[in-house]
Amino acid sequence: MAAAATCQAWRLSRWAGERTIRDPLVLVLHAAYAFVPVGLALVAASIFFPNAVPAAAGFHALGAGAIGSMTLAVMARATLGHTGRELKAGRGTSFVFAAILLAGSLRTLGAFVPDDGVIHLAGAAWVAAFAGFILVYGTALMRPKAR
Repeated sequence: MAAAATCQAWRLSRWAGERTIRDPLVLVLHAAYAFVPVGLALVAASIFFPNAVPAAAGFHALGAGAIGSMTLAVMARATLGHTGRELKAGRGTSFVFAAILLAGSLRTLGAFVPDDGVIHLAGAAWVAAFAGFILVYGTALMRPKAR
């Protein structure tokens, strides 16, 4: 796991993420993928330091963080492309991306914090992200393709 985390972090470092700052549709892919080496590193740390790092932290970074945010990122981009709209993230899309990245981060943090408040905040951010996706993209998916 430690070797995999190192390799994935190295791979991500070569993607030139600093060039994506102005394009949320690409930036979110980089941010979502960053959960992969973080999650793998946390799983590795939980093996070496089981009393300090819960394995759940790594699993949540990989699940809620990487998979959750990557799913919304790809769904947004695919919806724009397949409905004939410009590949540009508006404010609603940026909100969706911020909410899902926050949800993944809070859920990962929640494994370390005994208080359920962090988990509830993570859940609220998760719901906000997916509900936001429905509000922003639902009409585009229900209408004919834009020309």
